[in-house]
Amino acid sequence: MRALAVLALAVAACGVQAAGYATQCSVRVEEALRRINAARAAGHRCGWRSMPPAPPLRWQGSLQSIAASHSRDMAHRNYFDHRSPEGREIAHRASAAHYKYRLLGENLAGGDRDIASAVRGWLDSPSHCENMMNPKFVEVGVACVGRRGSQWGPTGRWCWGGAEPRRLRPAATGPGRAPELPAPPAAPPARRA
Repeated sequence: MRALAVLALAVAACGVQAAGYATQCSVRVEEALRRINAARAAGHRCGWRSMPPAPPLRWQGSLQSIAASHSRDMAHRNYFDHRSPEGREIAHRASAAHYKYRLLGENLAGGDRDIASAVRGWLDSPSHCENMMNPKFVEVGVACVGRRGSQWGPTGRWCWGGAEPRRLRPAATGPGRAPELPAPPAAPPARRA
């Protein structure tokens, strides 16, 4: 059983193995985009609200970096929230990265072993689903960072970020492949925020 909470955006998972971060959650950018864009193309029922099909999202390297930084901070300091202990939210993180936007969203997930599970969980949560299906979003970035000894261990914290940039520009990064890591050990139930 999964506990579901709040919502927020960033799509494309990456594995990071440095500074004590034993990440066992990784995904190919192509797979993340395929799963997210398939849901958007089909439309989805988000709780009581029916969301029509939405245009596909394109990968954005700055959003992935913002998501990775927040996931790393949550894993390092063992918390799970859209707001850091200092009160910084996604708008603060985007501004610090010089990412200009009109609209931002963020979805968090904890304990999911792969992008398929994280996307399924977001679609099952009305607020996360609405965020992911928002037709105004055109760019996305996703990251997953885990750390042994933290709440979800190496299965990590997923962060999905979607945005409508202030001015549309070509995607900062093309398709790539995140490092492949071994399957993670059993973990506590997944959680959404």
